[in-house]
Amino acid sequence: MLQYSTVQIKDSITTKVLKIVFSIYLLVAVTVTVIHMLAEYYNTKGEVAAELEVFHNTFARGLATALWYTDDKQIRSILQGIVEVPIIVGVRIDDAEGTNLYNQGVIINREGKTILTNEKGDPTSGTDTGTGLFWGQFDVNYPGGEGITETWKMTLYSNTEVVVERVQYGFILIAINAVIKTVALWAIFLLVGQVLLSHPLAKLSFAVQQLTMSNLDNFQVDVGVTGKNELKILEDAFNAMVQNLKQSRQELEKAKHQLDLQKLDHQHREFADLAKSANLDRGNLEGALQEITSFARRNMKVARAGVWRYNDDHTELKCLYMQLLGNTNDPPKEIWKVSRLPSYFEALSRERILAIPDAQTNPITLELGSAYLHPQKIGAMINAPVFLQGQAVGFLSAEHVGEPRTWTVDELKVMKNLSQLVAVAIESQHRKHAEDQADENHRQIEEIVNQRTAELQEALKASQAKEQETEAQKVCLENLSQKLARYLAPQLYEAIVSEKIEIERISSNKTLTFLICSVGGLTAALKDMETGILAEWLNDYLSRMIRIVDRYGGTIDKFVGDEIIVFFGDSMTNGMQEDAMACVQMAMEMRREMDALQTAWSKRGVPEELHIRIGIHTGECAVGSFGSENRLDYTIIGHEVNLTHSLERHADPGAILISEKIYELVHKQFACKPQDSIQVLGSETLVKAYQVID
Repeated sequence: MLQYSTVQIKDSITTKVLKIVFSIYLLVAVTVTVIHMLAEYYNTKGEVAAELEVFHNTFARGLATALWYTDDKQIRSILQGIVEVPIIVGVRIDDAEGTNLYNQGVIINREGKTILTNEKGDPTSGTDTGTGLFWGQFDVNYPGGEGITETWKMTLYSNTEVVVERVQYGFILIAINAVIKTVALWAIFLLVGQVLLSHPLAKLSFAVQQLTMSNLDNFQVDVGVTGKNELKILEDAFNAMVQNLKQSRQELEKAKHQLDLQKLDHQHREFADLAKSANLDRGNLEGALQEITSFARRNMKVARAGVWRYNDDHTELKCLYMQLLGNTNDPPKEIWKVSRLPSYFEALSRERILAIPDAQTNPITLELGSAYLHPQKIGAMINAPVFLQGQAVGFLSAEHVGEPRTWTVDELKVMKNLSQLVAVAIESQHRKHAEDQADENHRQIEEIVNQRTAELQEALKASQAKEQETEAQKVCLENLSQKLARYLAPQLYEAIVSEKIEIERISSNKTLTFLICSVGGLTAALKDMETGILAEWLNDYLSRMIRIVDRYGGTIDKFVGDEIIVFFGDSMTNGMQEDAMACVQMAMEMRREMDALQTAWSKRGVPEELHIRIGIHTGECAVGSFGSENRLDYTIIGHEVNLTHSLERHADPGAILISEKIYELVHKQFACKPQDSIQVLGSETLVKAYQVID
């Protein structure tokens, strides 16, 4: 039965859904609660205002009498009694014309300021007057003699603190009610979600992780749900997929067995033909090694197969022949010193056949890592010793490029048999050399007396002529080399001179960083500029830009008019990120140099509207020599170059536009801002773009 473990609650789908639902619920709950509280507050405030009118009616008769008879003591007493009422914080008495007569407590004076008065009605200071005053104004009437009624204005003041005191307990109950509902909703939703969603999904996820081709027979998952819901459908689909995998595995095993039988039969026939090779019989060692290594590379399905040979005293080892993918011969030029690789050569002498599944990490081959394995990207290797007269004279190697690889018993047998054929080829060469040497010695003995003097004279003349011819060729080549260097990028020129690049039509796919820079506004300027001035300006512009490119290690692909195409990462590279950063830094300096160039040439009539646009991108392209047998051009081609052209054409005047790949490599070192997506030339593809900011 499958064991599973659920994810933590904080990472579960239930929690994530709950966060979204709860956020919406919390917003609604808070809004409703606030509205409820505001309604309660304003309702209570209305009640307090109504109570003010009640208290006016209570005190109006006594106050009117006291005012009629101008009984100050009685008036003060009544006013003091009014402010003792809990909901009243102040009272003000004005006559019919609005003249203030008496004040008590907190009031608003004629200037509209809130003040606190003493028992005599005079303003005081240093005491809190409260906040949020509201009031009610009422008439106080006293019927005098002869039908005359005296009228005064009484203003009663209250404040928000009175209202808050009345509603604070209600507010607390409302808040507690909202919190309890929210916590209960969270707990219920989380519990139900864990049971109905998270646990079944955890079971299914664990089953997916445990599924392998070796445990298909008894593998079945039960997520523990019933009904025709989405999880049940997913469970049924997963179990159906397991059954399909079981059937497919059986069909593959049957097909593999048939292919193995066919392969073995074909291999035996090829091996028999190889053993009867004319090159083996005639002592043609290079031809025989070519056939043997080609057979090894094809049947072992490796990228490299070669024959290595010790020197006479077993202190050095060199490669006699190396067959590469594509049937090309490129033996390593290095000679390995046995004393510098003690672990490797000790294992070779100890093992009848040395099979290394993981050459990059195996202790035996660690000594070869930086010098041989890493540059060639060799992931696994087999070395089968070659014996002559009971002594190992070298070995046959099969080298797998890429990831580690487990070697089969059949493959070890193939290598052992092929190493015996190598021994036969070497012995046949020795026999052929001995026969040829005997014939040559006999011929030399017959001719040595008659031809020795003439040969020496001819050799002296030929040597002198050769020296003169060699010296002339050397001078010619030096002149040609100096001229050629001006038409090639420094990196390309150095690679050609040092023979790191073969002068033939070959190319390879590499991940490079590209920069395309062009001058905007030049077409319009051509109408007003003299041809001579334009040529001088363009040469000055290109000279400055080339110096910057050389300083940052870039390779100039070509000039197309005012357009410069530069790439990083071929022949020498500091890594993808370092190349990208160097390219962006170079672009920023090119932009600054363009500003300096315009300042210097504006006095000679060159328009200041000229500007450069730069596009930068990184990606895989084909790089190498392209053309005909008589004319080659070392350049780059591919979709990624078109994308770089698109970035340059969409860049604003003076702007540097980079792709998303460059942005991911340099955004921590350079300030960038996103731009509108652009369309790639010749395609409907839209790509993201970013502008580099100084």
